[in-house]
Amino acid sequence: MKIHPKAAACANRQAASDSALAGRRKHSTRRAVPSFVLPIDDRYRLTADELAWRVERRKGKHWRAIEWHGSIEGAVNSLGRRLLRTSEVGTVTDALATVDRIACTLRDALEPAYKVEVRS
Repeated sequence: MKIHPKAAACANRQAASDSALAGRRKHSTRRAVPSFVLPIDDRYRLTADELAWRVERRKGKHWRAIEWHGSIEGAVNSLGRRLLRTSEVGTVTDALATVDRIACTLRDALEPAYKVEVRS
């Protein structure tokens, strides 16, 4: 049985491609270690690594990422909207007070804390 030269060349390219891919991982189970952790409250925090910003929620003793964002602004805005959506408000007055409370919580978490000491 004679194999057509083009078919043989195609089979050789496929074999070379398969052997090159054999050394690569198809799926990685390694989790990126956050290089930045910003606690918001006892239920939520923001984390970041070299790939993305994450909104994480505490589940028992462990933190679980629930959203991924390309910027800290996107993560903070999304978390603020999530906190408002999941709050229990019955009136417009309650909603406005909740928005104010959420804004204060996020501002306090994001505001840098400096302590100035005067040396004599």
